[in-house]
Amino acid sequence: HDLLKDHTEHDGLLIRLVTSKRQLKRPDAAQYQRLMIERVTQWRQRDDQAHYREQASYALLAESAAQSLALAQKNWLHQRETADFVVYASAALRSKSLKDVTVLLNWAKATGFEYPIVIKRLTAAALEYAQ
Repeated sequence: HDLLKDHTEHDGLLIRLVTSKRQLKRPDAAQYQRLMIERVTQWRQRDDQAHYREQASYALLAESAAQSLALAQKNWLHQRETADFVVYASAALRSKSLKDVTVLLNWAKATGFEYPIVIKRLTAAALEYAQ
């Protein structure tokens, strides 16, 4: 986490820094969280579509599953990289959304995308949510 403290201008690293500081219960976690909140506020004011993944990640960190899912869905319309898949899957699982789990599983199957641990979690969730 201290390796990242000088790289807060990079959004993805800032989210990782906030996450690690919170998990380690470091006293300076609040300082970095405030910076992340400022960044998210700026993105929202500009309706910055380029940062939906980061916004969704932050919403997950802030325990806002519904908001994270909505942002991950918007992001999925524009970007489909591995990190986008993981954030969308995390939001879908946290929200227990069968619809979104199904979207991800269908996409992975159609494209041949492989991420075994996430696919396994999504498959198990699809079975659970369908009951």
